[in-house]
Amino acid sequence: MTTLRLDGQSPVTTPRPPVHVYTVSGTRPGGGILVVLTGSRADQDAAAHAGRLAARTGAPLTAAVAVRSTGYGTSALLHHARARRFAHRTDTVLATRTDDLAEAGPYRSATLVLPAGANPYLSLPAGAVHRLARRTGATTVVAPVPAHNAAGHLVHVHPGAGP
Repeated sequence: MTTLRLDGQSPVTTPRPPVHVYTVSGTRPGGGILVVLTGSRADQDAAAHAGRLAARTGAPLTAAVAVRSTGYGTSALLHHARARRFAHRTDTVLATRTDDLAEAGPYRSATLVLPAGANPYLSLPAGAVHRLARRTGATTVVAPVPAHNAAGHLVHVHPGAGP
């Protein structure tokens, strides 16, 4: 990102945050790619990286949007309203990143429901990401923020050594 300066000096360049790439432990290579989007500015790099990776490897791409849960409820009306809110949030975030994801061709969408206390802008709970990756058949996870407590669930791939 570049910030223009009005005082005539050269523009200030802010370094972009790194994209975090993980492999799902307990899976064989050759599965799909899961990109987790949080609704932040860092999503652009994660979506572009996942799109390029899926286009290069031919792996199916699943784009998931992290949404905080409000907790468990027994009311059917509240459950329906919650499902609509999740779907709206997912559609809104994916609409802003469609161009980056479309490089890989058609992709699936999903919602990653996080516990009520989780902050998806700082880190993602590795257990929730691992469960979604297993459900979607993904062996590689791309995220704009690090996974919290990833030991045993996800293995971090070092930059430059990606799949």
